[in-house]
Amino acid sequence: MNERRSLGGSLPLLVALLLACGAVPSRAQSSSVSLRSSQPSPVSGAVGLTADVPPDPELLAVQFKVDGYVLDEADTTRPYEVVWSAASASSGKHTVSAEARYRSGAVISSAPLQLTVMNPPTFNRTLYVDAEHGDDRKDGTSPATAWRTLDKANHAVMPGDTVLLRGTFSAQQIRPEVSGTPAKPITFRSYTGQTAVLDGGSGGVGVRLEGSRYIVVERLRIQHVPGYAIQIASGGHHNVVRDSYLTKSGNAAVWGHAIRITESSDNLIERNQIIDTGDERANSGDSIYIVSRSHRNRILGNTVRDGGHSLIGIGSQQSTGMSSDNVIAGNTLSNFYTTPVILAYGSERTLIEYNTISDGARNGINYPRPGIQIAASENVIRHNEVFNNAAAGIALVAYVYNGTTPQDSIGNRIYHNVFYGNGTYGLWISEKHARTVRDNLIANNIFFRNGGFPFNGQIYSIGIEHYQNPTAWPVGSLNGNRLANNIFLRQPGAAGEPMVLRIRSDVLGGNLAYTLARFQAIHHEATDNLEVDPEFTDEAKRVFTLRPGSPAARRGVRIPGVSLHGGVPDIGALEPSPERRSAARP
Repeated sequence: MNERRSLGGSLPLLVALLLACGAVPSRAQSSSVSLRSSQPSPVSGAVGLTADVPPDPELLAVQFKVDGYVLDEADTTRPYEVVWSAASASSGKHTVSAEARYRSGAVISSAPLQLTVMNPPTFNRTLYVDAEHGDDRKDGTSPATAWRTLDKANHAVMPGDTVLLRGTFSAQQIRPEVSGTPAKPITFRSYTGQTAVLDGGSGGVGVRLEGSRYIVVERLRIQHVPGYAIQIASGGHHNVVRDSYLTKSGNAAVWGHAIRITESSDNLIERNQIIDTGDERANSGDSIYIVSRSHRNRILGNTVRDGGHSLIGIGSQQSTGMSSDNVIAGNTLSNFYTTPVILAYGSERTLIEYNTISDGARNGINYPRPGIQIAASENVIRHNEVFNNAAAGIALVAYVYNGTTPQDSIGNRIYHNVFYGNGTYGLWISEKHARTVRDNLIANNIFFRNGGFPFNGQIYSIGIEHYQNPTAWPVGSLNGNRLANNIFLRQPGAAGEPMVLRIRSDVLGGNLAYTLARFQAIHHEATDNLEVDPEFTDEAKRVFTLRPGSPAARRGVRIPGVSLHGGVPDIGALEPSPERRSAARP
């Protein structure tokens, strides 16, 4: 293999960078690491998972995973085990695994274990609440004796109860007084075939889970809550919000969120529709907001549209501690109001993968926004389709917010994405206020048909700004940032035109402009990038698979720590056939 096709071995500096941000030089599956379940499939309730790993002084920890994502904290002491709440999981097939992580950086995975979840309708009592016909003086144990208010259910529930709701509950909230357990979660859901509505909430909140554990909220509509449709706070963990419709949270006067998670970990937000959050003109409200020591929360398979400040924001100037290892995966994110995704101060090691991210600030009321804005470190952004945003496809920025909150972008890995049809640059890098963007890997991405930035008669697809910084990178340096094996082309026929604009003040020497060829000749950290049409299957329909014979096929570079079926990877988010896609989830 051409040594420039591999970022391992011949580039020790880059490998060290990847190790520092959580990547590994080797990843393998071995029978030496085995996984056992306390229940044979099908499973229900609480399932104990145990990993058998040979003793090794170099072993650091064992990380359990469900469906490819981390399950609780890594276990550092024998016996290596965890309890999975299958009772809170959706019915159907799930894959569990264990990874042994070693001081060298090596990761040895168990063979995956397939378990089918088959839960009963309830793990204790079924209780009924009917907003129109119920009566709190009755016992709530049948539709004929349903209670009328959520408060009655909040006071009465016990672990394992399922509470069925019918009708519209105005000025009320779900706030159970006790928590569930891994074997017996407490569930609030609509009557079968109906959709119960929480309208307005109480005290600015529709569902309040403060310190709550193992609460499942599903198949509800929550609307017109001035503050937060759902708040998980104060150490809440292992709660689930699933298959619900959340709309009209927050307003111009109140910075609201559809879902707010603070100081809470291991919660699951799955398959919801979250529509029209906050206020576009006020630039306020995040559809999903995670902040302050909130770890391993999973945002999976949701449709999120139109949030006044962002669709998903992790971290902010309000952070009181780092939030790490959160996951944003498989979502459809479209935000005509403002920015779709923001990773900011107080967030690290977020995994963003397999999302479509589009339409940022296309309404034009707010200034143009990128599809993904990163002012955070050690995140992985991969296999996303990012298109039709009003500003850049992706922005890596560093600055001091409001004079008080320093934000840097360090050690992020951005690979195998498509950035298409965005309004300005495909890639935007900006340093201000003496902060830093450094040691990021940008590889195997397609930047195509982005509008670019017009300046002095040219249109640029890559922008690097130091105009408001006291210093600029020396000529020939990218500050440890690596651009490898990407496709950059503003439009067919534009190959060879000036592509990269380094924006500097006169004090720093003024602007510099480069063609891609000249940029790569001067900057050793930019290698093997191409100016070609990637030949997508159907651009008009935003189908970003590659046609047979695409020049992006087998032109990528192997990413250390990422397993790959086959040989050299394709460039882009999607390969011609599923069997050739990367199966890894670091």
